[in-house]
Amino acid sequence: MAGSAARWSGTSIAACSCGRRACRRRCTWRSRWPPRAACARARWDAVRLIAALRRDRYRVLGTTGADITVEALLAAHGQGRAIVDGLWSPLCVAALNTPVERASAQVFANVLRDSLGAARPASDLLLPAVDLTALFPDPAARHVEARGGSVHRGHRIARIEPAAGGRGWRLLFAQGRAEPAGPFDAIVLAVAPRALVDLTEGWPALRTMRAQVAALAYEPITSVYLQYPASVRLRHAMTGFADGPGQWVFDRGALAGQPGLLGVVISASTAQRAPGSDALAHAVHRQLCDLVPGLPLPEWTKVITEKQATFACTPGLARPGTLTEVPGIVLAGDHVASDYPATLEGAVRSGQLAAAALLARLPHG
Repeated sequence: MAGSAARWSGTSIAACSCGRRACRRRCTWRSRWPPRAACARARWDAVRLIAALRRDRYRVLGTTGADITVEALLAAHGQGRAIVDGLWSPLCVAALNTPVERASAQVFANVLRDSLGAARPASDLLLPAVDLTALFPDPAARHVEARGGSVHRGHRIARIEPAAGGRGWRLLFAQGRAEPAGPFDAIVLAVAPRALVDLTEGWPALRTMRAQVAALAYEPITSVYLQYPASVRLRHAMTGFADGPGQWVFDRGALAGQPGLLGVVISASTAQRAPGSDALAHAVHRQLCDLVPGLPLPEWTKVITEKQATFACTPGLARPGTLTEVPGIVLAGDHVASDYPATLEGAVRSGQLAAAALLARLPHG
C-alpha cells in the first residue's frame, strides 16, 4: 500500500500495492456491516482489543496461565458479533489458516502486534505482479550461483548420512544422480514436515523433533479457478468476502496477464470440500455474480485442494526449534518454532535464523 492510506468503511478496508513498483491496483473487502450505530460499536471493540493487547505487551494467558483459543480471547474482551464476523474471524483464518474456535490466541496476538498494532506501513497488503517462483526462488538461485554455489533442481534427497571419517555430511539422491553430493560442513533442512520425518528416520538424537513434527495436524486450502471471457475483469485486483464459500478472489488478468481468469481462495476449507468440486465451483460462481452483475457462466473451472496446506495453529502447539541435537544440522520452514503461523513471513524469518545459527557455529577463515 505504498503511497496509499488504508481505510475502513462499510465496503473497503485497504488499498494495496504490488511487486517492486508503486501500484494503482486496490483491494476491497465486501462485508454486510450493520447500521451506523453498530458499526461505531464494532470499531470501538477493535480499538479496545488492540489497546488491551498492547497493555499486556501482546502476551496472552488464559485463567490457567496457558495459551487459549482466539474465540476465548475475543469473548474475554467483549468483542461483539459484528467485529468478530467482519474482521477478527476472517483475519484469523487468513493469517493462521485455522478457525477462531481452534486457533492459538497467542500466535494471533503476535500477528496483530506486527500488523494492526504496529506502524501503518506494517499493514500494507502486497500483491505480486509475477508468480511466486519468479518472485522468490529464482532470484535466490541466481544469488547462490553468482557466488560460486550450485543449485540442483529436480533431485529428491533420499537420505542424509555422515561423510567419511565423520567430518561433514553427504546427501544421497533418490533418482537422477548416482553419486552422492558432499561432504558439506552443515545442512539446513528446509523441507516440508512430512519429508523431514522421512529424512531423519533412524536418528536417535532427533527423536523429540520427529515426534513434534509427526504430531502436527493440518488444515487445507482450496483454490477455485474460473475462466470467463477475456472482457471480464474485477474493479479491484483483490477482493475479500465476509460471506462464503469464497474468501478472497484475485483477478489473474490484472495480476498475471491471464484475462478473464479469476482465482478464489478458501482457507481452512474442510467444510467446503464435502459438496464436491463441481458444486463448489458453481457456488463460487454464484457468489461472484453478486460482485460482477451480468457475469456469464465460466468457460471452465478447476478446483485444487491442498489437504495439508499448513499446520493447524492451535493453542500451545509444540513446534521444533531451529537448532537440533545434531551438530551441523539446523531446521528452517514455516513449521519451525517462531512467533508466526505457517506464512511466508514465518518461513523467511526461519531461514534467516537458520543461516545465522550456522554462521555462528562454523569456523571462520
